[in-house]
Amino acid sequence: MAAKGTPGVAHSPTPTVTLGELYLAQGHRREAAEIFERVLRADPANRRAREGLEGLRAKSRHVPAGRS
Repeated sequence: MAAKGTPGVAHSPTPTVTLGELYLAQGHRREAAEIFERVLRADPANRRAREGLEGLRAKSRHVPAGRS
């Protein structure tokens, strides 16, 4: 989907912790992690983004075999 007024350029949502949390609440773990990582690149001290990413990583370590 092209951004309005910019032909051929895909629109990417602004990375915010809230967007990451929304992705996570909807079960989109990979997208949530990407958003949290982008927020942390821009603001390494962002506590909520770090907690969100750490929570995702902790859950991925506790997935039973054969599940994803």
